[in-house]
Order: sequence, then C-alpha cells, then structure tokens
Amino acid sequence: MAQNDKTTATPKTLPFHETSNAGGVDYDSPWKQGSIAPDPFAANVTQAGKGPRGYVRRDERIYEDVCEALKANDDLDCCGVEVAVKAGKGMLKGIVPSAWAAHESEKVARGCPGVKEVDNQLQASKKD
Repeated sequence: MAQNDKTTATPKTLPFHETSNAGGVDYDSPWKQGSIAPDPFAANVTQAGKGPRGYVRRDERIYEDVCEALKANDDLDCCGVEVAVKAGKGMLKGIVPSAWAAHESEKVARGCPGVKEVDNQLQASKKD
C-alpha cells in the first residue's frame, strides 16, 4: 500500500477538552461533574412570573406600573394621557401627538404585569 493512503493515516490527537465525551465527562460544560443537567427532551418551560393560586395584582399596583412604564419610554409624550385600572383592565384616555404614540402607549400598557386588557381611547392631536 502507498504511504499516503488515507486508511493508514493516524487521527489527529486532540486535547482532553476537545475530545467527544472523553470518559463521559465534559469539564468545559457549565454542568460540572456531580451536578444534574437539565433534561434535553423536557419542554422549555419557565416558572417565572407565576404566583400562588388565586393571586391577583391589585389595581393600584398595576396603575403605578403602567404610569411608570409610560413615563420611562423616551419616545412617548404622555402628558395628556389619563390612566385608569379596574379589575386588571387598563384604560388610556386623552390626547397624544400621533396615532403611532397612541398605539405605542397601548403596547407599553399591555406589557405591564397584571394587565389583562387595555381599552385605548387615546386620540391623536389634529395637525392644523
């Protein structure tokens, strides 16, 4: 056989951490030996944000969160916006500079924890 035959070539020797499952342990993995790795076949489900059975955020807290979120958005001028919350349903009422601002305000309110629904009664100011 020829010297350059591919069947006689020796495989490249890799350092331990680059070998495929050498010894059954991958020490570069975030799951070190002795820890329990997550089941790769399990559904990717998080428990974050789930409260105890029957827990409902108070309307006062939802109101504060919606107002703070609207205030924190640098792209929105919410000076003419009134916010009300009853039974988890938010209501936005007033005048905003544009239709985009009305839509964005609703989107911000919907993203707040505890908001079940948003009644958007915002009106865009008319350009003269």
